[in-house]
Amino acid sequence: MKEIQAFLLGRPRILLDGEQVSLPFKQAEALLYYLLVEGSASRFKLADLIWGDRGDEKKVRSNMRNAIYVLRKALGPDLLLETQKDVLEMNPNYQVEVDLLQFMEDNGPLTGYAGDFLEEFYLKDNEYYNDWVLGIRQNYNRVYLERLKQDVEDSFQQQQWERCESGCLQLLQLDEYDESTYCRLMELYRLQGQYSKATALYDRLKKLFAEELFQEPGQEATSLMEQIKDLRNRRVSNLISQRSAMEKPPEAEKIFFGREKERDLVSSTIESFLAGGERISLAVLGETGIGKTCLLETVLKEIDQREEMSCFQTRCYRAEEQYALKPWQNVFAQLIVFFRERLPQEDSAPFVEAVSNVFPFFRQNGSGQPMDQDEIATVRYNNSERLIAQILIQLARKQKLIFFFDDLQWADNITISLIQDIMTSEQNQNILFLLTCRGDKRPFVDRFLESMALSRLLKKVNLERFTYEETIQLANLLVPEGLESEDVRQRFYRETDGNPFFIMETANSLRHNRSMADVTPNIRDSIYARIVMLSGECRNILNLLSVFFDGATFELLLELSGREEYELVDVLEELISKQLIRESSQPEDVKFQFVHQKTLECVYGEMSITKKQLLHQKVGCCLERKLRSSDSDLLLYSQLMYHFQRSRDRKKYLKYYVEYVYSYLNRSHEYYPIIVNANYVSQPWADTPELDGSDNEGIARILKDIKKLMDENMDDLDEEDCWGFLSDYYHMMGRYHIRLVEYEKGLPYINKLIALNAGQDSQRCYTNLIKANRQLICVHLDRYDTKNMRRVIDESLQLLQNIYKVEEEAIWKRLSGLCSIMSGDIEKGIADLQFAIVTFEHSEEKERYIYNLAASYAWLGEAERSQMHYDQAKTYYAKAVSICTSHFLAGGTATFYTYAGQAAFDSGDLTAAERYLAMAIRQFDAVELMWGRGVAFGYYGMLCVQQGRYQEAFQYLTRAERFSQRLESCYEQGMLNRMYGQIALRMKEDSKLRSVFGRYLDQSAEFYAARARKLLQNVYSPVDLLYLEQVERRAQSNIEE
Repeated sequence: MKEIQAFLLGRPRILLDGEQVSLPFKQAEALLYYLLVEGSASRFKLADLIWGDRGDEKKVRSNMRNAIYVLRKALGPDLLLETQKDVLEMNPNYQVEVDLLQFMEDNGPLTGYAGDFLEEFYLKDNEYYNDWVLGIRQNYNRVYLERLKQDVEDSFQQQQWERCESGCLQLLQLDEYDESTYCRLMELYRLQGQYSKATALYDRLKKLFAEELFQEPGQEATSLMEQIKDLRNRRVSNLISQRSAMEKPPEAEKIFFGREKERDLVSSTIESFLAGGERISLAVLGETGIGKTCLLETVLKEIDQREEMSCFQTRCYRAEEQYALKPWQNVFAQLIVFFRERLPQEDSAPFVEAVSNVFPFFRQNGSGQPMDQDEIATVRYNNSERLIAQILIQLARKQKLIFFFDDLQWADNITISLIQDIMTSEQNQNILFLLTCRGDKRPFVDRFLESMALSRLLKKVNLERFTYEETIQLANLLVPEGLESEDVRQRFYRETDGNPFFIMETANSLRHNRSMADVTPNIRDSIYARIVMLSGECRNILNLLSVFFDGATFELLLELSGREEYELVDVLEELISKQLIRESSQPEDVKFQFVHQKTLECVYGEMSITKKQLLHQKVGCCLERKLRSSDSDLLLYSQLMYHFQRSRDRKKYLKYYVEYVYSYLNRSHEYYPIIVNANYVSQPWADTPELDGSDNEGIARILKDIKKLMDENMDDLDEEDCWGFLSDYYHMMGRYHIRLVEYEKGLPYINKLIALNAGQDSQRCYTNLIKANRQLICVHLDRYDTKNMRRVIDESLQLLQNIYKVEEEAIWKRLSGLCSIMSGDIEKGIADLQFAIVTFEHSEEKERYIYNLAASYAWLGEAERSQMHYDQAKTYYAKAVSICTSHFLAGGTATFYTYAGQAAFDSGDLTAAERYLAMAIRQFDAVELMWGRGVAFGYYGMLCVQQGRYQEAFQYLTRAERFSQRLESCYEQGMLNRMYGQIALRMKEDSKLRSVFGRYLDQSAEFYAARARKLLQNVYSPVDLLYLEQVERRAQSNIEE
């Protein structure tokens, strides 16, 4: 019996036997949801409700049939029954659970309510169906509201304050004008002595009613507020009478107030770390503006800089939270300079090389944009991550390091992983982490902090808001004559609620404007009070700076503002003097930034939508002029996305979205990628998605999003767009699916790419055709289709005559050499590979083609192995592996180790075979490469058979079978059947082997040998044919006996 779970509250989901079902179009979903709620309906009613008067009756009937077909295909052919003529209902034999029914039957107040009925689901231009949804939604909202109110009253009577407060806040989200809920929550705060919260809540109610309803709160709320004020005044008076006299304060700018306990803890922890005593990293936690960063920076300034210790600071930005390792980028830039200055080159070079593989922009390069690199293998970040961690740990033994990560809640998961890797491996011996983090951190950050705390590698330091006494003491330091009356002090505390940032901002407003009248009920108004008196020139620059989330350089502001240099300098100095912006030194340049993020948000929020769009468009066009058709363009794509998205320039946003993702995947979706370089470091911008090559689901979501945008904008593309980013899009999508061995999805994109560029006489179109041919080569190579490989290679070499680049010719000569070896023309294959090697070795851009050079040596080894010259073959494999490991490249080594393992096994050196094949399997587990995977697992399985490890052998050989079938490789499948024949012969003499493989290999050795010959008939593999002859002779001998 099939089980269907229907979740219709919140965003709708349908599960069939526990697996989520996706339906291809909304009308089918709408039909299903209606029947799940109503039980049954006639075809006529459903047609009228869902399709209305769109199209003629014949078209509507056709749409209805299609929708029913889709539902039956997805959920079962007998899902919908017609018990009466033209009446549809759900099959009662299906076990259907609908959350609506569970919610109504459950007596609990809140159980099962995940959100509005069919949240965010609607049918475009269909008021009939949408009205039905709205009616159901309002009914369930009413029931939920009644239950929630009852739960609030019950929890209040039972003095369950947290539950009561949570319920009240939920009620206010549903109805922000419900005055009775405000009163209940104010009463709750009064009973708990939380007078500031009660006052803030009343101010919120008063402001809402004044702005929206043009009236004052009712008598109940007003009277309750008067009671709360009296209670609060009495408490404040008692506290003030107990306060001791204070010393004359220093200048406000130099004040660091309070936090003595936390200050001593941080200081003693660092001193202990430096002295070799107890070592533990620290995470300072608290809300925005609580003083986390200031605490750590103050303590670090107090500690003398010592030769045995160096501190490196970085900040995590919200706009970069989906960028892999972005917070580390600034640290790495500082470390590279530091190590180069302090350490010998032989000590610093491995670290620089390892970091450059993750951030290619650190690599020095002066060349222009190469042709696209196109051969597929995803190197997971965790390989480079582990190497960087190991090298850092080694270097830290010579120089103690402190890493200060600010705003860790915005860090990406790979940044967290690297911190955790270093912390757990190094145990805080020579590397100490100082972290700050807000309370609204993401789950994986929270898990990291908890895990490290439980391991006693990290101590959490929680910063709380200042008490009333502390708030007034700090305010008196900042504004010695500004808080003269008790009423003013009470108002000050209510507005700041003990948050140091809010205290500072409100005090600044008092100091600059000499009046509490400018302090409004929220910090935004406080910040605005500091901005409103600025000159027009200052305000314009501040507006311009607010469209950059992490600051802008002087040169960029100069170009955008159109002012003279001296005029802009005067404006910036004025803004710095007013503590609105600051100069921040970055690895690549000096940037001007807002002192506080809240100030940026306030300035940005005050601008009209039209003005924001114009400024973002202006910045985007300015950045476009900086594109140079070189590697450095990679650093601008995310910034261009950021600005064109906010200027609502959909086509340009899509263009740079495609180029941003495409540039990343050029490196991570390659067999043997060309290394991309740039000669400076940049901080990418904005809400671009995280690009983690090991996260296939994440990449799939990003490509799905791009596909949706491309479909929506296809009609707006011109000829230049088609040959530009549309071609890149087709190539990217085709390559992605081919990499996943989804040929039926990938090849249509590649065919579109060819059709779009064929017959055009331009360098760009020739290059696009070369890209397409590289993907075709991947498919033919996977399938061991040498005939089509040769056709594509010859066509590509002909195309290269129009865009000649010697290194590109060498790439295709390398492929030609492989094709010749696979076809049995060993002499030609060796000649082509030697041409490629000479070209790569003497290229001025050798480092960019290092993967291709290594592959050429490996395939010379294949030429020798096919002739059974095993020693010579292993020499070439060793050369290929050495090139990769010396350059910290991991992707292609999986196939190289596989080749070496085959040669060692076939020559009888089982010890070396096990070493090589184990390395190959380890590398395959770290990349997404399918080509050669079945060979590695198959040979390792045969090695296990030779060693009597039959269960392991079975596991490896069955996995190899799955890989070879997925790849559709006649070579890998033929090789495996040859191995099955060998095992079948051994099974006759080995009962233990037979007990493991007997059910899986239930045919004779002759059967598997014959099938192997058929599969290998178009494959040049003398080694496999030799093995087959041995199997056939032994099988025949057994028959004769």
